[in-house]
Amino acid sequence: MADANTIARPYAEAIFELAQSKGTFAEWEDTLTLLAAIAEDPSMRRMLGNPKVSQERQEEVFRSVAGDRLDAASNRLLDTLFANDRVAFLPDILEIYRDLRRSAEGEVHAEVTAAAPLDEEAEKAIASQLEKRFGKKVSVESRVDESLMAGLVIRAGDLVIDGSVRGGLEQLRNQLKA
Repeated sequence: MADANTIARPYAEAIFELAQSKGTFAEWEDTLTLLAAIAEDPSMRRMLGNPKVSQERQEEVFRSVAGDRLDAASNRLLDTLFANDRVAFLPDILEIYRDLRRSAEGEVHAEVTAAAPLDEEAEKAIASQLEKRFGKKVSVESRVDESLMAGLVIRAGDLVIDGSVRGGLEQLRNQLKA
């Protein structure tokens, strides 16, 4: 199966182009945030993945949760996603849309995963270094993953910098296999 980014990107790009042409970036981000939250709900995910529940019923339940918060364009998006069995990719579509919007606004979003919590000074230092590399403003979102053992993994757009101990050990293991 193709990766989520490959499947979600065309939808995100189409929504981005529509939002750009109409000047509705914020409205689309709000809509996608709502739809992604519904799609990520554990009970909704179970229903969407249940082959015993008809597509019509899945769509009916999904739309009832969204209520009257959807306009004609977002309803057409849902029609397309249901017709192509892509509703589960809404969280990925939202993330790609946000990246496209930030890029258009001259900003790069970096996700920094560290083995231990980063303080504000460390986040600022990382943002500063990435701003030099990209020549754009960088917003940093940090997360903790103790399985990294030590170090950082930085994801900014298509760039991935793995400076973690776990990543280094995986590289060493791959070199030893070769």
